[in-house]
Amino acid sequence: MTGDKQSSGKLRSGRRRIRQDAVSVARITEDEVNETFTMLDVASLGSEDTVIGPFGMFHVKSTSQALPQNQHFVDKYAVDKPINEPIPGLRDGCSTYAGSSPVHTVDSGSKSPSSITSIQDEGYHVSDIAEEPILIDRDEETQISRVRFDDQTGVFDDWFSIIDDAPFANAVLGSFPSPLTAFISPTPYLDLSLPIFQDHDSGMLMHHYTTHIADILQPVLHPSNPWRTTYIPIALEGSCDVLVARNSGNIPYAAIALSHSLQASAAIHLQRLTRSSEQFHRLGVRHREKALRALKEALTDSNDLHRYKVYMATMLSFVTIDIMNGDTSDYWVHLNGCNQLQRSRHFSRVVSLPTQQLNSICNVLSLLARTTSHEIQPHPWPENDKPFPIPTFESSQRCVEYMYGITPRIANALQKTCQLAEYLAFYDEEDAPSKLLTACEEVGDELAMWTTNTETFISIDPKETAMIEIVQCQARAWHAAVVIYYYRTIQKCNPGDLENERGTILENLNKAEEIKNEFLGGEKRIAPISWPAFMAALEAIDREPWREWWIRIQKYQIGNFTRQWAIMQEIWDIIDKDEDIIDWRSALRRLGRLVLPI
Repeated sequence: MTGDKQSSGKLRSGRRRIRQDAVSVARITEDEVNETFTMLDVASLGSEDTVIGPFGMFHVKSTSQALPQNQHFVDKYAVDKPINEPIPGLRDGCSTYAGSSPVHTVDSGSKSPSSITSIQDEGYHVSDIAEEPILIDRDEETQISRVRFDDQTGVFDDWFSIIDDAPFANAVLGSFPSPLTAFISPTPYLDLSLPIFQDHDSGMLMHHYTTHIADILQPVLHPSNPWRTTYIPIALEGSCDVLVARNSGNIPYAAIALSHSLQASAAIHLQRLTRSSEQFHRLGVRHREKALRALKEALTDSNDLHRYKVYMATMLSFVTIDIMNGDTSDYWVHLNGCNQLQRSRHFSRVVSLPTQQLNSICNVLSLLARTTSHEIQPHPWPENDKPFPIPTFESSQRCVEYMYGITPRIANALQKTCQLAEYLAFYDEEDAPSKLLTACEEVGDELAMWTTNTETFISIDPKETAMIEIVQCQARAWHAAVVIYYYRTIQKCNPGDLENERGTILENLNKAEEIKNEFLGGEKRIAPISWPAFMAALEAIDREPWREWWIRIQKYQIGNFTRQWAIMQEIWDIIDKDEDIIDWRSALRRLGRLVLPI
């Protein structure tokens, strides 16, 4: 608002004129104002004063009245106390103090830059990732067993023993220095705590998960990201620190487990970025232990087992911890549970989008685990001659496009290839049925006819040209990798005859990285799906381009990328030295490693 002056320098006595171009402060949109007021309303339920941008909420008289919660849950599952100590190792320009303040100040106009981190469990020895990291697995390998699900009661009979026996149950998170911190954006402000949390550390960890980890799990940015849109609301329901009014009754144990699981992933993620901060180490261990404890409690509570989405998201979140942590030798525990939970619903087809997404996550992870199993389990050809009665990935469920960069057609072709390999294994020493041979040929024809022109990618906004290009690159890489897997597993083709497919994979994966670098300004925010590269590099004739690619993606600082690259080098070494090893699966079996190439 400005006033016109007369030549004498005196202000006119009339009206003052408002000019749209004479704004002395940053404009705040109406939506931003309403959102800020909503956050203040939520924060007002607590006892602390809160400031968000230019607005604030101050109590006339401080009170210590707590929100109505089940005290048993709070005592058992709340984090003991915030860590009010300086956090060492943060880069210049970032806050170095994570302590709580009487007034929570939030800069509503700033967006924290992305930060990508990971850690390894104790027992791994990692050299300079920028060169060639060497990962040494634990001496004791996990013995895979089954989880039995009682369809009548909904109880996982063997879950307790499996969790108790799994090495991660009592594992201590290790730490090691990261030379790659310079390759990623600065850490988010560690004094930025979501105002809906009473505990500063919980707010900080949930903020980091929401703004960084949820994105890194997908190859593209998408508004329907389930790790944000589905996981976060459930986690908030289960958080004992959130400042919101609750419905009467107990908080679901599974939601509590998910809340702690997401915070464990965030703490693990931040530990690497802060160069092995002891504070984040303790937070990661503490939240993971509490998540496991809450999950075990949840599986004994028959009243909550109808919450399908809550249970599925919770169990899948433990796989996320393993992926970020770099120790994927235990993923089968939770994937088995997810598969049993799916079967309890008889694979319902008419479900909401969040349920579709969770089922798709479970299906993709289970499929990738199946491709790298040490042994192909033999199964006889079905008597009804219908080996694929219902496709695992419905053509109408396109969420896998933005979640994994794969299309339903490609995913189903890979599923069929795995199934056919199991049928062929059954007839290894006798003639296979003619219909089985025909089915093998038909899948090969299906793969040969595929092009990106046959896909619509309708799950992504056409205006998001960069995201569509990235998904198309990832899909072409997926297709070429499935072709390699098909010809090596079904047709027993010579590895050297598949170099063209490897070239297609490498070209498209590198192109996707270049598009992301240009679109995101070099930020390592959305990571590639590594299965195509893993399949291509295992038996590559020219390994140097793959060596460069695997080193390149270490900049994302995802622990599972480091593990895959280390296993890759060990497989190469075995193939080079032992003439009796005829393929990568034999080498992987000799190593005794479990790998989830995601």
